[in-house]
Amino acid sequence: MKQLAAETVGIVNASLQFDAETLTPTYRLLKGVPGRSYGLAIARRLGVSEDVLAEAERGVPEAERTLDRLLASVEARGRDIEARAAELENRAAQLDLQRRNLADLESLETELRARERALDKDARERARAYLLEARKTVEAALGQARAAVNEATAREARRMVEEAIEKTGGSADRRMGGSSDLRIGERVRTGQGKVGVVVEIRSDGRVVVEIGSIRLVVAPALLERVDPSAHPPIRPSAQ
Repeated sequence: MKQLAAETVGIVNASLQFDAETLTPTYRLLKGVPGRSYGLAIARRLGVSEDVLAEAERGVPEAERTLDRLLASVEARGRDIEARAAELENRAAQLDLQRRNLADLESLETELRARERALDKDARERARAYLLEARKTVEAALGQARAAVNEATAREARRMVEEAIEKTGGSADRRMGGSSDLRIGERVRTGQGKVGVVVEIRSDGRVVVEIGSIRLVVAPALLERVDPSAHPPIRPSAQ
């Protein structure tokens, strides 16, 4: 039958694969490949006498033996090819998995870099905001310090003036008779020795003194009345 299929057009050899190691069928149909004869091998496995098996093997034609050896070689190479194909398929699957993992890692790296840039930008913006806020705080503190220094300086100046007034106030009051005694038109002398005329007495008690073309606003305690007998009071000219 094997020879018939090989020599006759329209007939194709086929066989059901048989595992030579375990002597069990694999239930795979191999088209175009004639099957080996496993009768003697199965008989040996079942415990048939060696004499009987030897006699049977001597009865097998040489062509059949040659064909059987050829089919055995083909089956062995087929199993080797299948094993290699399975290995290649397994390696291909592993490579595909590695490529997917690599793609995932590259995507993750890209995402991490993007997050890093975003975090870096956010950190820079926060640092800039903190610096601006700190600068504002420092400027405000400096402003307060300057204001405090200026206020303290002003208080100190006022204190020194008040002390000077207190020290000279008695004699000045005696000389001037107090601010309530001043009258518009009276002649007075300033602390610098300049003589002028009182042209206005303000509600806060300060006196406006006209010295030539210049008008000064002076505290009464810093003015000295000129002797009225030598210089009688006069009315200032209308401005």
